[in-house]
Amino acid sequence: MVQTAGYLLRIRRPAARLAIDLVLPGHAEPFGAHLDVIESLHAFYRRRQAKLLDLLQRGPRTVYELMRELFPSSSAFELFLTMSETLGTSRCSSIRVR
Repeated sequence: MVQTAGYLLRIRRPAARLAIDLVLPGHAEPFGAHLDVIESLHAFYRRRQAKLLDLLQRGPRTVYELMRELFPSSSAFELFLTMSETLGTSRCSSIRVR
């Protein structure tokens, strides 16, 4: 089974015990239903990790090649972010990339 990012795993249990009505994030609109958001993030990262595994099962690729497959419409301006996301996803999945 593909593992999700450690912080998402660690946040689930404490978050489930908190009676939170409203989350006030720094970069988005306030929202409720924090457990639904956490589960949505888990699902999102599981899908991304599954896609990465699928790409690697087709043959070896560099991190840059994987990044272009995961983020096909990214711009040069986003290169650092998308490379970091790709490498982070591979590390969370216990995948070895070169």
